[in-house]
Amino acid sequence: MKEMILTCRHYTANELLSVGMLNQIVTREQLLPTVFELAHSLANKNSNAVMVSKATVNTVSLNQVVLRPDLLLTRE
Repeated sequence: MKEMILTCRHYTANELLSVGMLNQIVTREQLLPTVFELAHSLANKNSNAVMVSKATVNTVSLNQVVLRPDLLLTRE
């Protein structure tokens, strides 16, 4: 990863997919349906769980302390 950042080399989509930096490759025609499918999938998830997951990923990527997600959620 560091080499990728430091060299600023351009990579193909297949190269990025193979190292886990892309989830999938789609054609131009598949792009909007794929985006809408992902958005629909996320919209149908528990919004608190999505929010905590997103916050956790963002926090880890910034090398910050991760709060325990169970402290952020209210139990019913």
